[in-house]
Amino acid sequence: MAVKRILLSTYSLRIFDNTSTPVNLDNFNNEKNFHKFLDDFFLEVYKTIKKDALDSDKSTLHLKLKDKAIADSANRSIYGYLSSGIGGDKYTVIAEDEVEPAFEADPDKHITFRDLFFYIETPPQKDYAYFIMQRTKNLGGKKILERNLTKYLHEKSYLGFRAVLFNTLDKRVYNKMIEYGNLRKIDFIKRTIPGSMEEYYKNPNDEFSSKGTLVTTIQARVSLTNYWKNLVNSLYLAAGSNSKIELNGTDSYDEIDFVLEYNGKIKTFHIQNKNRTQPDIDVTSDVVFEGNSNEPTTDSLVEVSKELVRDVLSLKPNVQSN
Repeated sequence: MAVKRILLSTYSLRIFDNTSTPVNLDNFNNEKNFHKFLDDFFLEVYKTIKKDALDSDKSTLHLKLKDKAIADSANRSIYGYLSSGIGGDKYTVIAEDEVEPAFEADPDKHITFRDLFFYIETPPQKDYAYFIMQRTKNLGGKKILERNLTKYLHEKSYLGFRAVLFNTLDKRVYNKMIEYGNLRKIDFIKRTIPGSMEEYYKNPNDEFSSKGTLVTTIQARVSLTNYWKNLVNSLYLAAGSNSKIELNGTDSYDEIDFVLEYNGKIKTFHIQNKNRTQPDIDVTSDVVFEGNSNEPTTDSLVEVSKELVRDVLSLKPNVQSN
């Protein structure tokens, strides 16, 4: 059985008041600690399934907790498994090696749920909390969590307040991974392909005649040399609105992707289209799996989440950890 990749998406959670100013979560609305507020919110989710209609179609997002979330007051953290689901879709379930369907879903009754591990840590005297959630096929977990946390704020008379999850793969994360991590792979990507081997060898640096994708890859078992790290770093920092990435004035690419590894966490970055970079990090090699299953243990997910907060998402680099 192939090992399932375990991806953890990394966000910062902020609460904005009615002036669009982020509030200090240690003095939430001058009266409430946000860690306790979150604990109350997840208890409410455990008691009642939350529903929200998607703006784009007739699907409905659902949010629930199978078990109560675990609050660790000493570490100002909360973790557990959110069940995110989508209703409104008609689908058929067929068992492997079978022909006849085992189950026909009714779009008006049945919901596809997937349990997603989550971890929240609220650092002292900050206007943000760290939020980490397991990523799988898009089941709307981020969107419905934002919406229902905002609704809960309003229900508790925090009118005008709103909750927002921000992608934390910003300069802090990139700077730390490029400085202290290993460069594992680079993909040089062209959106055209040669029509023949003759065309390729004659004009290897030119735009070719046919539409397609040509990828040239260099990779290392541990890390590419500093030459390559300095190259991708300079290109990443310099990338602007140009449609092509120029190399040495003799070659150009439509995109260059590169993979960084830091303390076992793996992340792919895109030079030209930075918005394609997802807020997730591959932690497959860092988690412990349950027996012979493809499911990681909760304890190992919690420990990896703490490491992400400490080593990758923290504001100050931990030089000694590398």
